[in-house]
Amino acid sequence: MRASCGVWLPLVLTGLGFFFSPGAATAQDESLEIVAHTGVYKPNADLWAWATVDPNTGTFGVGSLTQKTGLAVGARATRWFGETLGFEADFTYAFSDVEWSSATIGNGLSFATADLNAGVWAIGTAMAFRFPLNDVVALRAKLGASLLHHFSSSDPDLNGSGLWEGIGGTTDIGAILGAGVRFGVTERLGIRFDIQDYLYSAKFEDRLGQDSDSELQNDFLFSIGLSVVR
Repeated sequence: MRASCGVWLPLVLTGLGFFFSPGAATAQDESLEIVAHTGVYKPNADLWAWATVDPNTGTFGVGSLTQKTGLAVGARATRWFGETLGFEADFTYAFSDVEWSSATIGNGLSFATADLNAGVWAIGTAMAFRFPLNDVVALRAKLGASLLHHFSSSDPDLNGSGLWEGIGGTTDIGAILGAGVRFGVTERLGIRFDIQDYLYSAKFEDRLGQDSDSELQNDFLFSIGLSVVR
């Protein structure tokens, strides 16, 4: 689903205002948990796939753009309103290049591939749940919405331009699912292991105004982080 930052940003700011307000939680077990994390961002579907036929030569061509697995860093904060229920906001920045590949069938068969400088950042807000197993270990789960943006930088394979320059539909709204576990080290410090799944539909508009087919995306984030509770 294509997103307008002008629509999404006020909702995020309103949620964060509630999130960090002193009176937002009154339950006995209220707390604020902050996590700095790093991990692996792993997309699982083509972003853009196409097929063309040259009416003059009869040459048939296919191609695709695929987001690659890459390093991710980020942070999340959870306002717990009690032992079980909370509200979580997170930000992830992934160094995830895009692989361009194509094949043509005409006077012979030819293939071409290139890795293009690109990445993804994502903002998520979600209802969070925790399930303590004992004084040290607690399970985590969450369900919410995300805003995800594909960006690019200057690339020599594109004569110095960026992959997404002049392309529409690079920002999407989708769902976010998550699960994890926290291991307490001290009363306030812990280690968190999390899996997040970004679900969204990628649909782009090229520089000639033509839309691509919608492609369901299922991007995973596997992360480990340092958790601080205050």
